Amino acid sequence: GREQISNQILRAIQNNEQADVILINGGTNDMRHVPYGEVSDDDDFSYGEHGRQEFCQGMEYALGLLKDNYPDTPFLYVRAHDMKFSLERNELHYGKTAVEICDKWDVPLVDIFNDTDFDAHDTDIRYEYTYHSRRCAYGDSVHPNRDGYYKFYIPLVVSKICEITLS
Repeated sequence: GREQISNQILRAIQNNEQADVILINGGTNDMRHVPYGEVSDDDDFSYGEHGRQEFCQGMEYALGLLKDNYPDTPFLYVRAHDMKFSLERNELHYGKTAVEICDKWDVPLVDIFNDTDFDAHDTDIRYEYTYHSRRCAYGDSVHPNRDGYYKFYIPLVVSKICEITLS
């Protein structure tokens, strides 16, 4: 199934795992294969099985698990960079909705897409900052390499962690 994030959270809860900070990075791998769904009208989290394999309901479900089971642990959502992922530009639609869901549930956000120049449509940026393999010799545009994380992700993530833990 496509419930990987919520299943990881459920395993952590069952194993009584603790963390200083929890980062969620979504809307990237396999998003073309996950039905979109709809953002709920509810003002509380639903833990039913319906819709967990859809993006919107699955994200709300995962956030609810974190808020209810880790109330004293700060967590934040990291929206990925601008990927050259598909012609349909699904990452735009899913990413905007993830931001909407974070706003709805008051989840701190690190928005790499809007707050950096990490745009993998740019050949030079893709080559310098995304993962290279035999299949993608000029960068896959989706997975940041070490330099991509250090230049674009880590500074914003660290800044947001400091902001939410020191306030």
